[in-house]
Amino acid sequence: MPKKPIRETQYIMDGAVQVYRRQENGIWYARFSVKGRQLKKSLKTTDLTKAEKEARKKYLEAMGRAQAGRPITDVPFSQVSASFMDYYEELVERGEKLPEDLKYNVEGKIRRFFDPYFGKMGIAEITTRDIDKFQDWRRRYWTRGPGSKEVVVTYDRGTKKGITRTIEHGAPKKSTLNRELGVLRLIFKHAEKEGWIASGEIPTVRYVKGKTDRRPSFEPYEVQTLINYLDDQVLEIGLSAQERRKRILFRAFIHIAYTTGMRPVEMKNLRWRDIVGIKGRSTYEFKELKDWPIEEHDVRIYVRGKGKARRLVPLKPVVPILSTLYDLWEDEQGKPPKPNDPVLFNRDGTPKNRPQKKLRDTLRALDLLHDHDDKARTFLSFRHFYASELLMGGNTVHDVAANMGTSVQMIEKHYGHINLERNAEKLQLGR
Repeated sequence: MPKKPIRETQYIMDGAVQVYRRQENGIWYARFSVKGRQLKKSLKTTDLTKAEKEARKKYLEAMGRAQAGRPITDVPFSQVSASFMDYYEELVERGEKLPEDLKYNVEGKIRRFFDPYFGKMGIAEITTRDIDKFQDWRRRYWTRGPGSKEVVVTYDRGTKKGITRTIEHGAPKKSTLNRELGVLRLIFKHAEKEGWIASGEIPTVRYVKGKTDRRPSFEPYEVQTLINYLDDQVLEIGLSAQERRKRILFRAFIHIAYTTGMRPVEMKNLRWRDIVGIKGRSTYEFKELKDWPIEEHDVRIYVRGKGKARRLVPLKPVVPILSTLYDLWEDEQGKPPKPNDPVLFNRDGTPKNRPQKKLRDTLRALDLLHDHDDKARTFLSFRHFYASELLMGGNTVHDVAANMGTSVQMIEKHYGHINLERNAEKLQLGR
């Protein structure tokens, strides 16, 4: 197909640079030669004055690169990142002591985040403003961006199938974003080392400052909205036995999560022997506890995570849902559960994993997926709700930390805003 004829043209820089466009009111382009190489650049404007200014800038940049022995044309970011990954692999193979920023999945971060955003941009064209915009894009990546529709991600760990995990669609923590920005900064330093960019052309990478992000939680009315919805789902008429079972188990996961504050791995490890009733100085198995009047429910739960164990005091509404699970086991297995049987179980009696996708779909349907800061909620959000409820109930930070198996510092760090809520009435009255 023949090229369109040049409609308008101007010569600047003593005729060294041609500024032209092929159609009326179209974009201006620049054409010039550096060291015998013909270059063509889009000036990205329809204004002639701006075009001539941009053409001079591009011509002088190309001449400066040539005089400094650097590539005449700007190297694409994707080429620089590929070179950096080769360099990184060499460091790993040599057993070099790596910077803190490089002690995690560098290649995955480059391929998923950096290359899609910066890949086609010239390394010397990227500005501090571009990096600030990248941070905004990265924060929304899993919630409203390219990754919002993905369900699982697979990592290559040298195995045939790789490692697959369910995606939790939330904004990155500040520490995660800062590690990624650290890698980005190292890529620019690598470009300087290779002669693709001058030190003065490296943009400023502004790290995220401030206190640690507050964890996404729920408001009490939001939890009640969810519980009401799940109750209606379980009681829906005309369900198959298999579908009703799924809904009962999902409802149980939610109830146990918000009444105990257990981590997902602790919920998976929960056995019937871990749940005991207290009366005076005596303890009782759950099969005896489940028939007590609700006002007598005094429960302790022993939980086990990754190498850690503790005892917690749950909120009282946990007992009825545990009774439902106990009866479900008895109906399906034809006998009561043994002490070592799982509380949350598949039909074959094996421990059941948390239904993360089901939770995400349900919260989205109820318009509850994101909190006020646009952070996506997960099963861990019920743990944060539980912590807030305990603090709002007047429990001390030390008691809450012990009950949840975490440090006082972590409670103060993430739930300090609860003290403000507890004193809201005094603040409103000016007392």
